[in-house]
Amino acid sequence: MEKEFLNPKTISAFIKLDDTYIGVMDYVLENPNDHFPWLGLLMIHADYQGYGFGAQAYAHFENEMDKRGLDRVRIGLIKENTKARHFWELLGFRYYNTADWEKGRVIFCYEKFIG
Repeated sequence: MEKEFLNPKTISAFIKLDDTYIGVMDYVLENPNDHFPWLGLLMIHADYQGYGFGAQAYAHFENEMDKRGLDRVRIGLIKENTKARHFWELLGFRYYNTADWEKGRVIFCYEKFIG
């Protein structure tokens, strides 16, 4: 995880419940390709899924982006991950494009207007 997330290109935040780390979030404030903030990862440990911790972590993230004066957030979702698409759609994200990603994988691009 250290190589993947702790790097100078992205901002990583660990999600903690009491004294236990239960997830991680990784994002960029400005993607050089489109100049929008992108949330690259929000992952909650399986034992803690289904209790609203992911939605709470995202709400905190969105609030921070709003405080920075940003008006939208974008995410990319792997086409086959229907569970993730459902989660993000419930949080107000809307599909706007399909793109090719590494190794021939297709991602659906979503965005949410905030503020």
